[in-house]
Amino acid sequence: MKAFISYSSLDAVVANEIVDALEKNDIECFIAPRDIRTGHVYAEEIVVAIETCQVVVLVLTDNSNNSQHVLREIERAVSNNIPIISYRNEEIKLIPAMEYFLMSNQWLDNPWNGKHDELVNAVKELAKTVSPQKKDSSQVSEVSKNHAAVSRMKRKKNKWKIIAMIAIALWLISIGIFFILRNQNAKNTSGNTTGSTADGNVGNATGSTAGNDSNSSGDINEVVELKVGDKYTFGSYMDEDIVWCVAEVEDGIATLVSENVLCMKGFAGAESGKCYFTADGKTLGDGEFSPTEKMEAFGCNDWEKSSLRAWLNSAKANVSYIGQIPTSQVFCEGKNEYSTDCGFLNGFSAEEIAAIVVTTISTEYHNPENGEILIKNTEDLVYIPSKADLAVFEAADVKIYCEPTAAAIEDDMDYLYKNNCDQQKVTTSIWWLRDPVEDSFSALYCVSTGYNSERFDDNSVAIGGIGVRPMMRVDISKLAESK
Repeated sequence: MKAFISYSSLDAVVANEIVDALEKNDIECFIAPRDIRTGHVYAEEIVVAIETCQVVVLVLTDNSNNSQHVLREIERAVSNNIPIISYRNEEIKLIPAMEYFLMSNQWLDNPWNGKHDELVNAVKELAKTVSPQKKDSSQVSEVSKNHAAVSRMKRKKNKWKIIAMIAIALWLISIGIFFILRNQNAKNTSGNTTGSTADGNVGNATGSTAGNDSNSSGDINEVVELKVGDKYTFGSYMDEDIVWCVAEVEDGIATLVSENVLCMKGFAGAESGKCYFTADGKTLGDGEFSPTEKMEAFGCNDWEKSSLRAWLNSAKANVSYIGQIPTSQVFCEGKNEYSTDCGFLNGFSAEEIAAIVVTTISTEYHNPENGEILIKNTEDLVYIPSKADLAVFEAADVKIYCEPTAAAIEDDMDYLYKNNCDQQKVTTSIWWLRDPVEDSFSALYCVSTGYNSERFDDNSVAIGGIGVRPMMRVDISKLAESK
């Protein structure tokens, strides 16, 4: 008997308890990401696991009820006529799609007190009525191999077409460079050294320069001109120049936001030092958490005390953290720790840091003692956007849904981005906002991948695979000094 465990990553503690209970009773389990084989496509591994199991155990919570990943797993099971046991500990109003798929399947209620005997018995009873194996895994793998072989043939066929296109593109670029250099030489010869940055043109956005003549050895005062919609390179991260979008310009101050997600990091780790556990060792299976216990197990959504804020605003090789140090143990999947990373501003020159304006930002904070919503003001060089900032981005035609840089993808050890790419067929990344979720002390809103009509997701602050898109304000008059 083989069981596939379908669950939300926010319910990982309970899901792993269930796996332990089933496997102690000789019931084989597949649970991601534990059983995803290294080097294999995540989505394909999930499909094979579902199609070769005899039962799907759905850990039914509000989290899984609203998870698109879980919904796709259940849809796959239903289409393959695989029995589903919906295992819940409270009444849940199902979304219409989930209700449709589960209407004729077995339901099992349990208080989830750490014991799952009833579920074990239900799976054992089911084992008596189903065939030993729904489909041989080698058959499923063979189908995947056939698809892969066809893909390789297509790639080979198109190889020379791609090479020809690249050659043509390089030829056109070389012609373009030739004319640009010729025009530049003409300008230098005439003695005028003025220029401007076009909208959307990535560069140093340098404006006009003036001197007595083009051959003068005197001082040249370089002026940077920025306007809304420009793109500007400023500072570096992971040895790559950062491209910023100009979202707003007012009184000589430009508001910048990174064009891409620059990295994937957790907002704040579990305050207990070990994700999913309170300071006294309680887990979700031990009963309802108090607000303080939730922050101990899943981190706090207070921007002021967050690890992410400390990291973004530090230029030091060794960052000083106010709260929990962002080691691997404090994040949900144990990935993307950054306790030993240099601060974000470590890749900026002293002149570049001097051009960044200290900004007072206001952020909501939910008081765990009484639930009161407070507004906290912090002074930051670098920060992450809020929902309110998105209106400014839209007015400046700055894209909301964006992709990570190649360096961010390479550096990412969490599976969330890769999973979204495989399952949602997108290349965009979820990225943090600093707005807390209503009635929550350990969750924040994020900009979604744009996969569906929902602009925002809400996620535990201890998830380490969510994108970071920094924001800052700079004094335009000081930018020339930083170059």
